[in-house]
Amino acid sequence: ECHDHKFDPLTMQDYYSMAAFFRNTTQGAFDGNVRDGKGPVVRVPLGEDLERKAALDNQIAAAQQAKEQHRSQAGKPFEQWLTAVASGDGQPVVATEDLLVHAPLMEGANKDLLNLATNTSLKTTGPINWTPEGRLGSAPELKPGSTIELGDLGDFESDQSFSLGAWVKTNTAKGTGAIIARMDQSQEHRGWDLWHENGTIAVHVIHSWPGNALKVSTRTPVLKPGVWHHVFATYNGSGKAAGIKLFIDGQRVPATAVTKNLTPGATIRSETPLRIGQRSQDQVFEA
Repeated sequence: ECHDHKFDPLTMQDYYSMAAFFRNTTQGAFDGNVRDGKGPVVRVPLGEDLERKAALDNQIAAAQQAKEQHRSQAGKPFEQWLTAVASGDGQPVVATEDLLVHAPLMEGANKDLLNLATNTSLKTTGPINWTPEGRLGSAPELKPGSTIELGDLGDFESDQSFSLGAWVKTNTAKGTGAIIARMDQSQEHRGWDLWHENGTIAVHVIHSWPGNALKVSTRTPVLKPGVWHHVFATYNGSGKAAGIKLFIDGQRVPATAVTKNLTPGATIRSETPLRIGQRSQDQVFEA
């Protein structure tokens, strides 16, 4: 009863009969009154269920005890895991389907650089300086004469889809250079690249520059000097600028089509190897 009525529509006998019913039903109320349906109820199992009920009660008690024990002992392992993740010791999960290149570039000085996707060594154009302040350990410092070659990989055609990305940290907001490229500058820049230009990121897909090519760039600078950023791009093989998407730190960013006149069927294949940090001759990404 939540309140009194001057004239109740029920007799006193019916009132208390209904109250007794609701105080002894297992059905919960729908109006939010917690006390309703919570009166004295005795559960009487069938005789043939008594043995099974006793066994279940014991199992429930044992499971509850195991849960509490696990909860009390989980604190230390969790703290160890949290410390490892915070310190950057955790290794990222890398998708392997159709993967051509997975080069962590964490090996450090005087060690072979590896493409883990093919289990092959990478070449360098010269001595590489290493910094201990990498994303997950050591990291190479790219500069003219110190870039990386990956061999005959990424020889895509303009109607093939592909994606590429890298962790990068620039030292300045100015400058231009190819982060990743398979592009022959001597053949009117035929090929493709992931390009940095004064803090912006772009993708080129080129038969001949600039008359037969695509270029899609972020609308504003997206790289902050001295900060590690994950740069990623996808191309769907459509031959159109709309088929290129750019991502920074896992988020798609607004982009604009700078050049969008690639002729249908135009080839972008070249004889030059895939490189990290430059195109075929220069335009080095110093980072």
